[in-house]
Amino acid sequence: MKEVYNKMFKLATPYLKKGRMFDYQHTKELLVLVDEIIKGDGLDETVIVPALIFHDTGWGVLSSESKNDYHSAGSREDHMEKGAELANKILTDIGYPKEKIEQITHLVSVHDYPSSSINKPLYKKDEFAIAGIDFLWRATSSGFNKDLNESGRSAEDQIAILRSGASKRNMKSLLVLHSLFEKLLNDRLIEVKK
Repeated sequence: MKEVYNKMFKLATPYLKKGRMFDYQHTKELLVLVDEIIKGDGLDETVIVPALIFHDTGWGVLSSESKNDYHSAGSREDHMEKGAELANKILTDIGYPKEKIEQITHLVSVHDYPSSSINKPLYKKDEFAIAGIDFLWRATSSGFNKDLNESGRSAEDQIAILRSGASKRNMKSLLVLHSLFEKLLNDRLIEVKK
């Protein structure tokens, strides 16, 4: 990861660690996967990587009650708003380009729109990208197992729900992202069958 992104992640880390118990690990795991998606799907790294770094920082400034109620529309909207404010402040403080900050804060402020509790549409490729990359974690081993433990669903039902969520986020419009998502889901199926 480039030095500027390392600096951003270091500044975002206290908020991620104060957020929900999985926000730091979730973001860290996605940062490992994002390069392949950015290159393969022709995304602007200078916008997508910072948006990914800051997308869940807002949880770190919300009340424990809001963090515990993270499926509610109100908590999701609050964390996006607070995350966008934090991204704007931190990126301005480090002298990141203003036009990039505007794009990043917009993406942070809409990345959870497709969640079932909010259910607002996205319109642009970079909006689909950040929402899809965020959602991708749910197909990783740690994200999948967190959801299974939390929901009590069968693995097969969870996979069906994830495929529906991917469709809602228009992930097929980003071929590398969608391919990686499907590969991760296939990995989860193999794990479950063992």
